[in-house]
Amino acid sequence: MTEFEPPQILPQSRSLKKKKKGELTLEQEEFVDLLFEHGGDSHQAIAAHSHYSKGSRSWLMRHCADAITARATKFLAAHTAAASVKLVNAMTMGEGDEPVSPFVKQQIKAAESILDRAGVQAAIKIEADVRQITGVVFLPDKAIEKVIENGS
Repeated sequence: MTEFEPPQILPQSRSLKKKKKGELTLEQEEFVDLLFEHGGDSHQAIAAHSHYSKGSRSWLMRHCADAITARATKFLAAHTAAASVKLVNAMTMGEGDEPVSPFVKQQIKAAESILDRAGVQAAIKIEADVRQITGVVFLPDKAIEKVIENGS
């Protein structure tokens, strides 16, 4: 008699496993990484990728759209500190020996846009004046009206 030996389970690559809806394969994750490395140029990202060809660009962009959006949100959040510093520096420009940049308005707008999109917004104070108005309305009785005829 031989002893029972459990079957060996070979590790599967992630691309062979059944993926959940919205989960990317390793190749798709690599494409998203390359997309951000190449400044958002999808043509360069595909050219640098070993798995995808130029013909799969639109399919790839559709299937990776949620991951690209999530990565862009994280990217903007990571740059909120730099945008905050830029806004504070713009307030002090021109003081002392520091020259005023001719692009200060554009820099402020860009910094504000990054902060707004990342969710860091100026405090908005809303005051509401709520008054409850009650009124009393008198209605006639529900009794049936009798018509009185003049007996003339």
